[in-house]
Amino acid sequence: MIDKSIIDEVSSYMTEERVNRYTGFCTAVVDQCNSIKQELGPNVVSRVYSRLDKQGGAQLKSSLKIAKKVMERRAEGLDFNPCDVTDIVGATIVVQYPDQINQVIGKLRERVNADDITMKVEVIERPGYYATHVDLYSVLDFRAAYCELQIKTMLHDSWSAKMHDLNYKPQGSLDNRLDRLMSSLGSTLQAIEVQSETLRNLIQERWQQEKFWRQLVGKHTIGQLREFSTDAGLFGDGARAVFEEIDRLEEEVINWRHNDDPLVAITRKVSLLSKPSAREAWWIATYLAVLSRRPNSEDFAIELIQDWLEEASRLLTVDPSNIHHAEVFFAPLSCQALGHNEVAIDLSEKIIELFDALGLEDIKYAKFNLIHFLLEREYFLPSKPDLRMRTAERVRSLAEDCETMRAEDPSSFHDMEGMEKVVFGTSAEEVRQGIDLIEMGKDTLNEREAEYASETYELHARLAWRRLGEIENAIG
Repeated sequence: MIDKSIIDEVSSYMTEERVNRYTGFCTAVVDQCNSIKQELGPNVVSRVYSRLDKQGGAQLKSSLKIAKKVMERRAEGLDFNPCDVTDIVGATIVVQYPDQINQVIGKLRERVNADDITMKVEVIERPGYYATHVDLYSVLDFRAAYCELQIKTMLHDSWSAKMHDLNYKPQGSLDNRLDRLMSSLGSTLQAIEVQSETLRNLIQERWQQEKFWRQLVGKHTIGQLREFSTDAGLFGDGARAVFEEIDRLEEEVINWRHNDDPLVAITRKVSLLSKPSAREAWWIATYLAVLSRRPNSEDFAIELIQDWLEEASRLLTVDPSNIHHAEVFFAPLSCQALGHNEVAIDLSEKIIELFDALGLEDIKYAKFNLIHFLLEREYFLPSKPDLRMRTAERVRSLAEDCETMRAEDPSSFHDMEGMEKVVFGTSAEEVRQGIDLIEMGKDTLNEREAEYASETYELHARLAWRRLGEIENAIG
């Protein structure tokens, strides 16, 4: 039972003017959290919300709950008043992994005015509940108002919501046995969090080993795009001007954030180019995305590539001479250069279906590229035995369809057949044979091919040697 005098004390404290101060402070905190979310991106911050957003009720803690907290603290012998309650208003920022919490706190420190706001950070670890609480206190702007910011991972945010729902059902609280079980499950979630973080680091480390070579492959894919587009006279003055602007700023592009003015300005120009047709715009968007490696730029490029292929399919259906077929084949290659291998596979399948229906001979180039996309997927994401077998059969079938290309480009066939042995081989000997074929491909490159293909072959060689190490050490 809460003492009525404390309830009256809270009611007197929570004047309309104070309610407005607390509400205003909470809104300001949420705005800063959303700014942090925009800067760090969805791979770090997945959600920001206040008590109003989550519960669909009042922004402020109820007077009864404030009074209860005051009564509990005074029962502990503390000199505690309503103004000392730190969570009258609150917000939550949800991150993907535990090690991103300090990153968010760092960004928050950069944004708060140290002359006005104090920050007290506390890591809360109690049975079934894991979060970091940041008590923010405004001295000037909101005059003695607190706001509690909770920073949680996605797993713990979902779990605490579930615990809240179960504990506050009208039927009453959980009995002690169920409460202990729920707490135990919450602790198990924390162990899963640590394991998921470790797994993420292992995956990132695996990809990081080839990052340098992947970037080179991506840049040289774009180099081929530029050379082809120039020779074919595909670009008008407006598109050439945007390309040249990106060239001038190339060294700066990699440091741009997605909301920096130069990147926004160039993206707007590309978007304007795409209005009548995506034919010019997708090349430039891909070039910008490869240089910047910003997720937003990559998504924008992928969207334009897909728009272009829809447009190209209509043009080809009317008259296959309407466009240069290489404009179509470079689209999936660009997706792979951006790290979207699944999109590259999907688009290749659509191109093959379209070209097959039109009876176009150039279908073999789309098939050959698809072989490489399938091999890369199977290397990094090995499928179950039945699907793996079907993929191997598809690769062999596609290779047979492309056999007429061997004479004009034997080195690429050596590389492809080497990767096939690396990916589907089950013994160290088969992988060594694959390595020999990849090296043969590197050795037989002609001068012009070497400019663009050598980095791809070098990447494949590195993947092959790593696969050999895994087999010899019985990993994977």
